[in-house]
Amino acid sequence: MSSTVLDLCKWDWELLDGKIVPPAVVTQMITPPDVPQLANPDVKSLYAYGLARITRFGRTEILHSGEVPGFKSTTATFLDTGWSIAILVNNTSFDIGELRIQIENAVCSPNSALRASC
Repeated sequence: MSSTVLDLCKWDWELLDGKIVPPAVVTQMITPPDVPQLANPDVKSLYAYGLARITRFGRTEILHSGEVPGFKSTTATFLDTGWSIAILVNNTSFDIGELRIQIENAVCSPNSALRASC
């Protein structure tokens, strides 16, 4: 399988817009069940059916990541604006989640000069 970061962002936009599967299925995919996290039973799970749902900067963000030997990927989309990020790396020891957070902090945090773009 091969892709580009733009294709991955387009996939998220089309999926979340209900163009890949019906909107009711999208709702299921982004709505975590009311169960605890396995690693931390005191915290509700953020993972739904294939996608994780978190709150960043007071906004809902949908995440997905994956890994195969030698490669990692992650995508994230803010539901309110559709702003998306996709990152692909060919180093499985690289902390791709931390890179996503750093980029989002630089671009999307409330005090960012670039906030209007996010």
